[in-house]
Amino acid sequence: MPKTLNILIGLERHETLPYYAYQLKLWTQGTVKPSWSMSIKPLIKKGMKPMMKRTKPPQGAKATNGLEKKFMQLEQAHRLREDFMRANTKLVNQIEASKRRIEKNPVHSSLSPECHYEAVLGAKVFKGPKMAYGKQMETLVKGFPAFDWFCSIPGCAAGSFAAILAETGDLSNYANPAKVWKRLGLAVNGEGESDKNRTKGINTGYSKRRRMVIYRVGVAIVKTGKEYRQIYLDRKAYEVERDQFGYNEAYVKRNRTAMLSAYASKPNQERIKNGQLPMCVIDLRAQRYMTKRLIRDLWIKWNQELGTYKEEVV
Repeated sequence: MPKTLNILIGLERHETLPYYAYQLKLWTQGTVKPSWSMSIKPLIKKGMKPMMKRTKPPQGAKATNGLEKKFMQLEQAHRLREDFMRANTKLVNQIEASKRRIEKNPVHSSLSPECHYEAVLGAKVFKGPKMAYGKQMETLVKGFPAFDWFCSIPGCAAGSFAAILAETGDLSNYANPAKVWKRLGLAVNGEGESDKNRTKGINTGYSKRRRMVIYRVGVAIVKTGKEYRQIYLDRKAYEVERDQFGYNEAYVKRNRTAMLSAYASKPNQERIKNGQLPMCVIDLRAQRYMTKRLIRDLWIKWNQELGTYKEEVV
């Protein structure tokens, strides 16, 4: 459950605090602009434990071009939509696993499996709010810089545009495209791997959630795209060619044990033993290259329309 809703529920449990609960409701609906220095002195005077701490504004609130309110609403709608998506997926998977277990075990053969199908239908009730928040996000980003350009790309839609901006915030706040790559988990280290939080004592800022958002965008482009799909195909051919000439041999040899346990299929096992990367890894590398090109072009188009683009930065 989002932190905002936790605070809201906590406040509503106290009948003496209807004002604060009402203000937070308006905040979640996007009706009023939140005050990040909200006073809690009335709570202290009444001898109650404060239930809200001062926090920094989220990334999406740092817009400087008159879009602050929309970015706040966009981020909140995106977080709620992601919550409903995860809840729906988790519940459906649990129900299906329970159904398979009952069908497999003869002890429970007398139980009717129809109830599980009804439960699955009940779990799909989460799809309603998910779609509603998705529509709200699409409405919010209409009129944003680069919106028409992004939606004109085959495989890209308003929902993808909204999800990217909900995670990055105002793109004009980033000095160059590489910083946006870093934010979305597309940055790589010296070995060509994703720059995840693997180094002891160093937080690279990697987020699985943000990486999944841009991964979904890449999958859609690979399936239905044209221009950027061709970038993906060209990069994949390049990755395959240099893999055949032993470019990744040292890397595969160094991570041989971990890769053999992670990729169990026979073709992948043979490629690893020969010092080559599994084809699925090559595919992901090509897709990452394509999405980085997309984000770079989006950053350029966004700043061009706002008049903040500097060619020497790219």
